[in-house]
Amino acid sequence: MSKQLYYRHKSRWNRLNRLKKMNKRRLNLFLQEKRVANLESRLADEVELAKLNSEQIGDLLQALELKVNRLIRQNEKLKARVIKLEKVKQTQKQGLFAMFKKVLGSKGNP
Repeated sequence: MSKQLYYRHKSRWNRLNRLKKMNKRRLNLFLQEKRVANLESRLADEVELAKLNSEQIGDLLQALELKVNRLIRQNEKLKARVIKLEKVKQTQKQGLFAMFKKVLGSKGNP
């Protein structure tokens, strides 16, 4: 092979190798851009999900506060009712005759 043919052959291979490398770079760049776009969309989805979760958490906390306040009011009412019943039991004393009448007047086991 003459030198001219050798250099022509070598230059052709160099050009092909250069094109291969450029194609590899383009492919890698394309894949990297695709990966970045995928990650950005996933991040956007997670941010949106976090916003929805925070809104739901706020609503759930409000509902929980209302429920707790309602239970506290019910507890206070029940305590007041128990105190009233205790006062009534202490002041209202039945006689022995009234207790016998109550037991004997009831049907079934007393």
